[in-house]
Amino acid sequence: MQARCRPTCDAQPCGAQCNRIRALRTVYFFNPDGQFMAVGSRGHSISLGTLSHMIFFRDKPNEVAAASPFTGIFHTNGDSRWRVLTPFLPQPLSSVSSVGIDDTTVYAAFEGRSIVGMAGYRNAPLASYFQVEQAVNQPELLATLRDADKAAVADALVHLHISTLDGKALLEISVQTNAGGQLLLPAGLQPGNHVVQLHFAGNTILAPSETAFLR
Repeated sequence: MQARCRPTCDAQPCGAQCNRIRALRTVYFFNPDGQFMAVGSRGHSISLGTLSHMIFFRDKPNEVAAASPFTGIFHTNGDSRWRVLTPFLPQPLSSVSSVGIDDTTVYAAFEGRSIVGMAGYRNAPLASYFQVEQAVNQPELLATLRDADKAAVADALVHLHISTLDGKALLEISVQTNAGGQLLLPAGLQPGNHVVQLHFAGNTILAPSETAFLR
């Protein structure tokens, strides 16, 4: 997938410029503290819900793009499998407030960072997620890593960080999911008031995912 800036006007005086696809040039916001540190939108946007915008492709109504100010952009072609476009957005991620879609490009509008277009969006990796679980008969079970088809992801490398409620680190290791996609509490650590953070970096098929919870 390649992110591109695509002119949408073909009228004068734009001329030939409107018929040319230019390479995307990322625009940064700078804070006013004199250090000129590049930052994303940090709270000056309008209030947005978990789902900020959803749009259907007019020519193919089964194709949908959805935006979240917290997690970016997702797309499905109607097969109930969500694909993630967030890794292809400019970083640090600004709040995505609206999306557009046509046959070649998904467009994203940000609160604090203009508009970008992503060509080849149908090639985006499938979504992945952690299903947090707490089984009475298996207290060491933390979570199951699943893909967009809800299938368990076996032998996936996951970064595990466990800390106390006051932030003291207890464990930070990389572990693999078992044949059932499950992650288990390492030996020597008993279930209690711990903060568990999981991060899957993704692979050639699946997009990254992460979660945090108490256990």
